[in-house]
Amino acid sequence: MDFGDELEKMALVATQPEKEITREDVQRWQRLFRCSPTQARASIEAFRNDIARTSISDELWDTISSTIESDGYDREAYEYSLSLQPRTSKDDRCVSTEQNASFLVKLEAPIDTPERLSVAAGLDTVPTSTCGDGEFDQAEFCEVSFNGKQRLVQWLAIRSPFFRPTIIRIAKSAKDLCSYSAAPTLGLEATLPHNREDLDFANHVTSPAQNEYPVWYFFYGTLMDPADLSRQISLDDEPALIDAHVEGGRLRAWGPYKAIVNGESFDKVQGKAFLVQSQEEEDALRIREGDVYEVVRCSINFTNGCAVKGLTFRYCGPPNQLS
Repeated sequence: MDFGDELEKMALVATQPEKEITREDVQRWQRLFRCSPTQARASIEAFRNDIARTSISDELWDTISSTIESDGYDREAYEYSLSLQPRTSKDDRCVSTEQNASFLVKLEAPIDTPERLSVAAGLDTVPTSTCGDGEFDQAEFCEVSFNGKQRLVQWLAIRSPFFRPTIIRIAKSAKDLCSYSAAPTLGLEATLPHNREDLDFANHVTSPAQNEYPVWYFFYGTLMDPADLSRQISLDDEPALIDAHVEGGRLRAWGPYKAIVNGESFDKVQGKAFLVQSQEEEDALRIREGDVYEVVRCSINFTNGCAVKGLTFRYCGPPNQLS
């Protein structure tokens, strides 16, 4: 699913009327997830309001529904159960990756233009707006950072205290590549003096730059599957994945998923390299990986001995969720 498809999904949820939580819903969640009626109702409401929630295709549900329903699940409860798999405990879930998240803000009075939103959120530049078709009308959104969202909420509390903005959290991998050092880099603390690059020449930009495309990415998990990668970024042809490895990282397990973390300089991780062509493709991948990963620089080494500077997804969630 590409970024445009994801946005339309978000717009649909943001504009559709609230679905009633039935007594049957509450009882089902109590039974399946061992919680009180109050906790069940709160969990259902939170899951329905989570635009980035786990979902499965209609085709998959048609295939597995008879088996899943015999276990007491409906489609919504099953999708919620999938979202719980990587987590280990309630305390772990309280460790927030909120500051790495991005947010979509719906443009509506008194923040009905990108310019007005920019002022209210204290943004350095005017954000680009994107449209998505909802069930009843067309919704227009702008993306802001966690800090921008915080400033917007504070501004509205003073200027328009009775207005409730539509703010949608995007579980999207953070990407903040420094232009004057190698930070962030896999396996390297780039802020240490002996790791800083020579900045004596003018117009120095560390590669890859924040908005540099095309850009090489190193994959080490399910994105190594050509079918999965094609689906995520809506490719018509099979992607050209190349055998490669990176150094300075180690593989851990985050639930059923692989997670790369900083390692020693001699540590190697085998995987595949892929040339991402555009920001649209990258956005789709960042949404796919979620905000427990962050985009970092790395050196990608091919089997023919060549190497390129590229990027990969490094785990940045709670360490105690890794095994």
